Amino acid sequence: MSKLSDCWWIFTDLIFPRIRQLSPIDKKNDENRCQTELAAVRKLVTELPDTEKRLKDYLASVTELLELEKARKQSIEARLTSIIGLTSIAGTIVFGGLVAQVAGALHVDSKCLKWLLALGAFYLTLQLCSSLLAAVRGVSRSSYITNKTSELIPTSSDTIASFLKKKIISASEMYADHQYENNSKISHMAVAHQAMNNFVIGLLVFASSIALSIIFADPKIKEDVGSKVAVYLQQPDRNLHLTHVARIGPFPSGESKLSNKESEACVISLLRPYRNDSKHGWQLVAGIDKQNLKPNLVKVYGSNYGLAMARAAWVRDVILNGVQDFHSEQTILNVAGPMSIGSAFREISLESDRMVDIFVWQNQPPNLSTPELLKPKVCH
Repeated sequence: MSKLSDCWWIFTDLIFPRIRQLSPIDKKNDENRCQTELAAVRKLVTELPDTEKRLKDYLASVTELLELEKARKQSIEARLTSIIGLTSIAGTIVFGGLVAQVAGALHVDSKCLKWLLALGAFYLTLQLCSSLLAAVRGVSRSSYITNKTSELIPTSSDTIASFLKKKIISASEMYADHQYENNSKISHMAVAHQAMNNFVIGLLVFASSIALSIIFADPKIKEDVGSKVAVYLQQPDRNLHLTHVARIGPFPSGESKLSNKESEACVISLLRPYRNDSKHGWQLVAGIDKQNLKPNLVKVYGSNYGLAMARAAWVRDVILNGVQDFHSEQTILNVAGPMSIGSAFREISLESDRMVDIFVWQNQPPNLSTPELLKPKVCH
């Protein structure tokens, strides 16, 4: 049973450290031992010879031990106070990470990494709570035995020897009491140290696991934007040149699709001459609408940014993906701000912001001697 209990306390020290509670029998035995020691001290003091010099020496020795114990108390409480400060700083950082994770500021695609973040943050929070709780209990107010006013002045019946003996007994009792209270504070400090050790080791394992997950993750960056459309990004070669090929639109207000088949055929015909260059990648840039989304559309797209991304994704999935040689997987989706700003705008400016521009990456720069070739064709 004792081994099982020891294993249980080792396990709890790794999860949530706390002071090991004594059984009622052990508590009673401990109290009896203290009372027996104090009774033995009283007996020894009363049996001391009534020599004033020797009694003063004994009193000085006991008083010195008491002062050392008071200094020990100050040292313990200083360490506990520093633990509270360090734990508060670490707790603020961990709490900020938890809030960021809950609020969605941390975008994580891997379910394994999400569980790792959640469990790691929970474990670190447990250690911080255990450390802070133990440190606060350690510095909490304790009832120390002190001299009464009547004990500082001898009575008329007291001799010098009997008065010194009383002071020796009183100082011995205060020393034993201070030692007991300080040992209790040290127990709380040991719990705080264990929790902080767990925190440091857990933080190291936590950070290493995240680093390994990132290193061995899929090199493609997958991100859900707007209507939860997957966007794959690829860094283009620095020797490539971006050519504006065509524009398609305008899209109807609040919609991310075009029902006009002629527009699709128009764009495909304009893009076919560039199918050999498409292996280097496409870039689609959708304009952001100036009009605010209606409540029902906000639930679908979230914002005008999400609507613009959905329009660009539709061009990729329906037009580029519809032709085998277009290499639609090498496509970068992006959005551009509105053509003009302000509270007053014309319908033609709304149409220009509801277009999707199609660019292609080429090995050779466009022919600047023929400016008409640089103007993109518009497919309505």
